[in-house]
This record gives sequence, structure tokens and C-alpha cells, in this order.
Amino acid sequence: MMKLTLRAAREQDGPILLQMMGDFFSLFQYPFDRIEREKQILEIHQNPAWGQIWLCCADDLTILGYQFIAYTYSFEFKGRVAYLDEYYLHEDARGHGYGERFLELLLQKYQDEKFGSLRLEIESYNQRAYHLYEKTGFKLHGTRHLMTKFL
Repeated sequence: MMKLTLRAAREQDGPILLQMMGDFFSLFQYPFDRIEREKQILEIHQNPAWGQIWLCCADDLTILGYQFIAYTYSFEFKGRVAYLDEYYLHEDARGHGYGERFLELLLQKYQDEKFGSLRLEIESYNQRAYHLYEKTGFKLHGTRHLMTKFL
């Protein structure tokens, strides 16, 4: 079985991150502004209290995907919250159990760091992601809807 690891992204990982982010955005037909994303990646590297970008790596250090975790705090959700904002695996890495294994590594990391919860959002039509998250213990909050106002 291949060993999988999470590695904190570094500034020099910017080009590979941008490529994967572009692929991620195109999967969901989200608009992708490369310049804005470069700026955001730099901001996260300069402000580690805001969150962390993780690279999903195989044992030979091949990058299979990435995860972006934003940090927040919630009285309702047990204090510090790790918010899984983006989770992407290369298409050829899907369907081999890697997604679940990377998610378990992430859950263990934030449990070890004494976070109260890990939260996420998924597109309602993305059943594959829904089953992955449900399999690893995530539950829907049936009466809640995530709302957004861009500033």
C-alpha cells in the first residue's frame, strides 16, 4: 500500500497549486482569476493564523492534490474550527481510496492540534464527495444553509 502524506505548501509550490486550483475551478465551472488566486496563496503564506494549504503527496513525493483549510472559531462547534474550503485530487488519483486516506490524515492532524471541529461545504450534486465525507463521519446539518455576501 502506498504511503500518503500531507505536506504544508510553500511559496515555491505556487505554480503547481495554481494549476490544480484551475483544474478544481473548472470541474465546477467556477470563474478562475489566476492573478487573484496568486495573491490569495501569498496572503495565506504570510498569515499562517488564517489557514493552511496542504499538498497531498504519494510516498515518492508526487503531488496528488491539495486541501485548503481556513481557521475560525465557534462557540457552537467546540472552539477552534478548521474549515475545509477546497479539496482537490488529480483525476487519475481518484477512485483508489486516496481521498479518504488524505482526509483521515487531515482529521488526525487537527484533532491532535486540539481543534473542536472540522467543517466543510459541498455542492449538492456532488454525490461522490458527499459519500466520501459521510464515510469519514461528517454529518449534514439538515436545517442549515450556508449563506454568503461578498464584500
